[in-house]
Amino acid sequence: MRLLLAAVTALASTQARPDEGYLFVTNRGDEAVFSARSVRAVAPRANITFVSDAATLRDVGGDLGVFDVVIESNKLWPDIATHSSQGFRLQKLRGGLVSPYERTIFMDSDTFACKDPGKTLFPLLRGAPDVAMVFGGRGNHTGASAGVLSFRKSAASDALWRAWESIYRDIMHHTRREQPAFQKALKSAISSHGLVAEKLPMVYNCRNLCGNQPVRRVLTTPSSRRRVDGVEDDATNAP
Repeated sequence: MRLLLAAVTALASTQARPDEGYLFVTNRGDEAVFSARSVRAVAPRANITFVSDAATLRDVGGDLGVFDVVIESNKLWPDIATHSSQGFRLQKLRGGLVSPYERTIFMDSDTFACKDPGKTLFPLLRGAPDVAMVFGGRGNHTGASAGVLSFRKSAASDALWRAWESIYRDIMHHTRREQPAFQKALKSAISSHGLVAEKLPMVYNCRNLCGNQPVRRVLTTPSSRRRVDGVEDDATNAP
């Protein structure tokens, strides 16, 4: 009986909760598949959602099987020209609002999971934080990084996503970089909605080889990625 109970307990501990999962929002289909497969390797029962435009979904074809939920962004947001440079980013900025999970780990497509980041991040999100992310990055970037962004559904996190799009729209015709807008949106949501933001260690978004970190960043192609505490991330999406 004790052995049976132990086996049942062990099995339950490996099951993914239906209200927790990973989210990819991008038109870089090959990268998203590569990254999602890295998540599957460390968390076989993970829930993974992919949001992208119709052309990308068509190109990915049979490889869409790595995802549990696939959402066509053209139908979801007909007001966005998702194939354009600005539209490509706007769909990312709206992505958090359509996550089918109560607790989500959003990952850029240029990431690679070295360990299961959900093992620590999902329990964290069951507590006080609305969002959790690394602060710091390449070059002079010292602010919050949205390359690997974990969050729970709340009025405060919804306010963050909406503020991010609003602020980015004011500057998107002058720059393709959405990270500066994210810094302002984070401050806005903290001020207006009491957003609780948790600072994560750099191992959740780094460029080293797979070691103790859960995620790392990748470099441009599926064959040259970078890691983030169990996840890897690509320079083209990084700030």
